[in-house]
Amino acid sequence: MMKEKVSISLSVDVLNRVDEAAKEENRKRSNYIDTVLRKHFKIEETHQKPFAKFSR
Repeated sequence: MMKEKVSISLSVDVLNRVDEAAKEENRKRSNYIDTVLRKHFKIEETHQKPFAKFSR
C-alpha cells in the first residue's frame, strides 16, 4: 500500500491524547492515526506481508 506524507494541524490537547494513546499501544503516532481513521471509515487492511522464501 502506498503511503503519502501529509501535513495537518491539530490542537495541542488532541495531539497530546493521540501521543498518549499511541504510546499505550506501543505505536508510532502516524500508525496510530492511520489505524483510528481506518476503523472510523471501516477500511479493511488490504496489504499483507509477503511470505518469506523458505529454502533448506
